[in-house]
Amino acid sequence: MRQRTAKDLLKIRWDHPVFVHPDDRKARATGETIAKRLREALPRDKAMGEIRGKDLRPLLIVRECGECKGTDDALLSRTLSNEKTLLMARWFHCVKLPKNVLASDHPFRNTFDEKDPTHLFLASWDGKTVIPMSGVYTQRDLWDAMNSILGNAYERDPEQALDEWRRILDESDTIDSMQALYEDQYDAEIERKGPKSRKLKKILKRLDEVKERRDQLDVRRVKVTDLGLKRAKKAAAELVQLKEC
Repeated sequence: MRQRTAKDLLKIRWDHPVFVHPDDRKARATGETIAKRLREALPRDKAMGEIRGKDLRPLLIVRECGECKGTDDALLSRTLSNEKTLLMARWFHCVKLPKNVLASDHPFRNTFDEKDPTHLFLASWDGKTVIPMSGVYTQRDLWDAMNSILGNAYERDPEQALDEWRRILDESDTIDSMQALYEDQYDAEIERKGPKSRKLKKILKRLDEVKERRDQLDVRRVKVTDLGLKRAKKAAAELVQLKEC
């Protein structure tokens, strides 16, 4: 059973994009009043651009439906461990779109295939490479698709980083357990002998050591999980070229 820190790291940070027309954005900023605008589906490249925003990571997009709204059923297994899927998802820009995205006038309608819209698809940052997860697929199918997209988006192999990341989660569990133990000991000692107990200093020292160990592990985790986003480096190089012009 994973502890608090690991559980938090395994949570998917979903983005829920909403399209706002540029004229409406301007009106909001200036306080102007404009005529009500009819909603319409954006061209696919425009829709993908609005969805990704400034996030340079590859995309993992889930479409909710009446049966799975509010859950991650399209992505996660109900019977098998999802830890590897959850870890790999951290290298994606995870987006969840509402059920009514399939309405003909929804701005993001053209993100999905017209005849056979899937509940989940993976895509490169620019949306030019798309892997739809349609029909019945296994965890292995999903992992292979995720690896394919990640392999093109990042410089380092995600599979190699996963083993080290799991070890970091294991160490996080140990640290969480140690912290809980020492905090319980501290509270018990306060209750038993009061705030002047000589044992409190020793317990506080142990808690400081746990914090130091946690800080070191956080540094290690950041290093391990940085796969080197190719698009980010390219964008940085382009920015340098513009400044030199």
